[in-house]
Amino acid sequence: MDNLDYLSKAAVDIAAITNGGKLLPKQVAKFEERLILQSKLLQLCNVIPMTTPEWELDRAGFLGQVLHPDTEMATPTESQIAAPTFDKRTLAVKRMKAVVKVGYHTMKSVIDRGQFIPFLTDELAKAVKRDMEKVIIQGDTALAQTSVENQLLGMMNGVIKQSTANLYDANGAPLSDPLIDEMEILLPDEYAEDPGMVVLTSRKASIRYRQSRGQRATPGGDAQLGKRDPMDHNEIPVLGIPLIPSNLGTNTNQTVALLCNPQNIYVGIQDDMEVRMEERVVQGIVYIVFRYAFDVVFKEPNAVVKAYEVQAAA
Repeated sequence: MDNLDYLSKAAVDIAAITNGGKLLPKQVAKFEERLILQSKLLQLCNVIPMTTPEWELDRAGFLGQVLHPDTEMATPTESQIAAPTFDKRTLAVKRMKAVVKVGYHTMKSVIDRGQFIPFLTDELAKAVKRDMEKVIIQGDTALAQTSVENQLLGMMNGVIKQSTANLYDANGAPLSDPLIDEMEILLPDEYAEDPGMVVLTSRKASIRYRQSRGQRATPGGDAQLGKRDPMDHNEIPVLGIPLIPSNLGTNTNQTVALLCNPQNIYVGIQDDMEVRMEERVVQGIVYIVFRYAFDVVFKEPNAVVKAYEVQAAA
């Protein structure tokens, strides 16, 4: 086959998984599954496939006392009548794109092996997962748009930036059992019995925590010596997430720790993903353009405690 034949084959392969440039629903579901399976964080979160650019998360509950003595023949007073509270949190996706440059020689190689679509979808899913998870974690709309990375991170506020309700200043101390105790104390009482609570921190901080636990001359310390993630503190797992940064602070050796239920983190991915191919004959390359949109939000922002200025490295 000559170059035109390979280009035609690639166009046919892309047409088989798209409709008008948009990924077919089955392919969207497969792509999202790849994203989730390759991400330690996304496997823990609530991932919502969205059919529209916005998705409202209803929050309802009761504040204060709802039970009162059941006195016969008595009419309850206004103060004894409970009313639910209603609120909403909104996922509003931000559109992003990935542009992949593929040379004719590379395209020929993958097509000859019958691997063009797996090459396109699997490898792209790995790269998208990395960048998407970085935005979900580190996104900050206040960042100066001085670099390509900051332009991406500036699209939305990630979970670190959104965690503002309950803050603990670690003042340069490493992650430890007493520090996690202080985070638990800060957690509002209504969330204290949530069995899904975990501590999310950087990979380096979690290793330091494991080392401190393993140094104890106790049976528990011995157990930590041969153990990796997840460790736990009073049945609260401590998880190291690779894309939580360990280079924060003046000395670039600090991180954060989030005490939360990961199911409280909602990630919305809109289902109108686009894949298009554009040929550059003179240059001998093909551009493959992939567009998608997502957002992240805490459904219950008060159910999160953030410890900052946590030492991650010596």
